[in-house]
Amino acid sequence: MKLSRAVIISSCLCLLSPMLVHANTNSALLRESSSSSLSSTNRLLAEGDSGGEAEAEGEAAQDKPPPSPTDSGPQDPNTPVHDKDNHQPILFNRKQLVLFGGPHKSASTSVEEFMAQWAEGGWKHGHPHTKALGYWRWPRVMGTYGTHGTKVFGRLVTEPSNDILHKSIMDSIAESMEEAENGVIVGTEEFDQVGPDATYKALPAIKKVIRHLDLNNEDVTIVLNYRSPRLDQWVSIWKHEEGDFMDSTYEDFLCMSHNDPAERRRRYDMLGAQMNPLGAAQVFLEEGWKVKLIDMGGVEAQDKDISHVIGCRVLLGGCLDGFLGSLGDELPRENAVEKPFDELNDEESGKMEQLFENRDCGYQHSLQKWIESGQMEIEYQDSLWKTCDSKRKSYYSSLVGATDVLFNAFLSQLECKDNPHDLRDGITMDQALGNNNTLGHMINGFVEAVLIPLVFLGGVGYVMMMMFKGKQQRRLDERGIAVSQAEMTPYPSSAFQDDHEEETEEGEEEGDEGDSDDDVEEVYQDPPRSEDAEDGE
Repeated sequence: MKLSRAVIISSCLCLLSPMLVHANTNSALLRESSSSSLSSTNRLLAEGDSGGEAEAEGEAAQDKPPPSPTDSGPQDPNTPVHDKDNHQPILFNRKQLVLFGGPHKSASTSVEEFMAQWAEGGWKHGHPHTKALGYWRWPRVMGTYGTHGTKVFGRLVTEPSNDILHKSIMDSIAESMEEAENGVIVGTEEFDQVGPDATYKALPAIKKVIRHLDLNNEDVTIVLNYRSPRLDQWVSIWKHEEGDFMDSTYEDFLCMSHNDPAERRRRYDMLGAQMNPLGAAQVFLEEGWKVKLIDMGGVEAQDKDISHVIGCRVLLGGCLDGFLGSLGDELPRENAVEKPFDELNDEESGKMEQLFENRDCGYQHSLQKWIESGQMEIEYQDSLWKTCDSKRKSYYSSLVGATDVLFNAFLSQLECKDNPHDLRDGITMDQALGNNNTLGHMINGFVEAVLIPLVFLGGVGYVMMMMFKGKQQRRLDERGIAVSQAEMTPYPSSAFQDDHEEETEEGEEEGDEGDSDDDVEEVYQDPPRSEDAEDGE
């Protein structure tokens, strides 16, 4: 019996042994597979920064921003960046307010839409495109019927008494500032409404935002685009004009405004505020805020994009070769309107460009102190102040604030057939262009007003004088012929003498009536006579 039990147990162990070996083998394989899978997951997580967002992050990590790329942690916003076009997203140690101020028709709409699209919600797990600007927010303003568009911030300026809307905008900005790691960017071209020519007043709206966020001036940066060629911006302002001038020609755009006070005021706003980013920069700098001016001519020359430049050099998002790394293929839409600008030839168009540049030169000296202190920075400087001449500083300064000079100069280039203008009290383009051109204009004016009339009068006088001399010469010729004929007549000398005396007396009587005998004496003179003959007479 015991033997049979031993045999049974032994048989069972023999049967179980392969199963245990197989189980141990499977367990080892499972552990190896699990370890391999975990290692692959860790590799994906490690490669997430360079190749996209990791797909296996936990729920807790989904709401966190990208890890700080700096070894030393958050840095001061004023710390210079070694390479402005190549860097990881930089985390600041305090929050910033960045205000994009246009100005009008300098890619302002494109920039606003780009920032709203890629910075409105911040960094999101599974959305690598949001990583480059992940530390920033573009506020989303909710309205009664949904989300307001990007242009809503302009109503802070154009609707200063709309308290309900203002509160909604301010609350949205504050909420975004609370969520963001670095701060918020808010933009509207209406922020260019500063200075004496502006229709609206942007400064109260900007100050209201700063007070609401309780920020110091050093944590506020205004971004302004400097569009060049300068004439392109002016033509774009005309092409995008709305209302009665939506389909107008350039000539009507100017000519039909100079006699209309309201329209003339709007043209002054366009020339003195919308077309004047340097004037706006000076106002903002005087308030104590930082200014970043971007020369769009330099941006285009280096094949960059204005929205990416702002993202890289102002917001310090993740960039590669001047483009936001995760948004390199995303470019803003173009906002062009096709209209023929054919009223002026290339020479007159060049004068307009030169006059705009001359006014810009008027700000070079006054802005220099802020540039040297670092409060103002110019990015991609290329065309700005390129044509300035240090010897003409006084002339350039005279154009600052002289919006009426620009308006009248542009108006003087047009015929204004349907609405003629009177520029006797205005200034012409040649006069507005400065000393050298003004001298040329004065010379031309002297030739037209003085020299040409004098030449004409001199010609008339010369003709009259020649006619008078011709008449005198004919008379002399006639008398000379008469004398010659008399000399050739075969009369006795006494008879000739008597006849000659009679002719002389008749000639004297005729001379008393009008003509002088002096000219006759040059041809014929009486022969000398004796004293007795004279006494006899």
